[in-house]
Amino acid sequence: MTQAPTQHLVEEMKRERLDLYIAEGRNLIRQQIASLRQARSDGLQITTNESLLPALVVTVSALRRQRRHSIETTADADGRQRPAAHSE
Repeated sequence: MTQAPTQHLVEEMKRERLDLYIAEGRNLIRQQIASLRQARSDGLQITTNESLLPALVVTVSALRRQRRHSIETTADADGRQRPAAHSE
C-alpha cells in the first residue's frame, strides 16, 4: 500500500523541519565550542558552560535519529528501498 500524496508531502515537510533543527543545533554546538575556547583562553571558570555542550550533542543526535527513522518509515510505507545512511 502506498501513502497518499498528501501524507508523503507532510512527511517531507517534517524531514525538512528536522533538517533545519539539526543545522541550527550544529551551529549552536560550534558557537558553544568557540565560547568555551575563548573562556579558557581568558582564564575564566567554564564548568557550567561545559555542561551545555553534551546536551546539545545529544539533542542533535536524537534529531538525526528521528530524521533517519522518518526516512525509513516513509520508504517502507511506499514499498521503496531504504536510502543509504546519511552521514554528517
